[in-house]
Amino acid sequence: MPSSSGWPERLWVTGTDTGVGKTLVSAVLVRQLGASYWKPIQTGTELDSDSDTVRALSGCGPERILPNAVALPAPLSPNQAAEAAGTCIRFEDIRRPVATGPLVMEGAGGVLVPVDDRHFLVDLMVRLPAPVVVAARSGLGTLNHTLLTLEALRRRELEVFAVVLIGDPHPLNARDIARFGRVPLVAQWPWLPEITPESIRHLHLG
Repeated sequence: MPSSSGWPERLWVTGTDTGVGKTLVSAVLVRQLGASYWKPIQTGTELDSDSDTVRALSGCGPERILPNAVALPAPLSPNQAAEAAGTCIRFEDIRRPVATGPLVMEGAGGVLVPVDDRHFLVDLMVRLPAPVVVAARSGLGTLNHTLLTLEALRRRELEVFAVVLIGDPHPLNARDIARFGRVPLVAQWPWLPEITPESIRHLHLG
């Protein structure tokens, strides 16, 4: 159900790749919507935490950062990070936490990143459905990556809400993603030399 802002009360944020800007999009949504944030599966905790990054960038209180269902040290795909830690991810035990108001959920990697021997990240999105915002690069190669991501989501009957392009402006790629992907582009952001609360203050999602 849409909130008073016109955005859904629950949102997934995914990307066409790792490092494409999912966490930045999530932070802007948390700030803009006054939302809570949940990253069900976090890998690479030995390096950093997306939850900490979202809290710092959005300026939200700690009560709006919900605990990871799974947190693993190695910066690998969930299945590989679990293997490296000598454990396995219990897919069925991952449940959406109770949140008051809007909730932004961030995936791990792209939609076809393996979670375990039988499930991909998109399977978790199907089990905990919500409209999806896709973060994508703006430059060469983005058409294939973005359109494949949109196709994978729609084949599983997930609602694609919007795409955000990040990088140097590329009007033809923006046009073709909107046209062939049949999806609205709600923002086109430049690469930022430094990502801080101050440097992203001007970023908004329409």
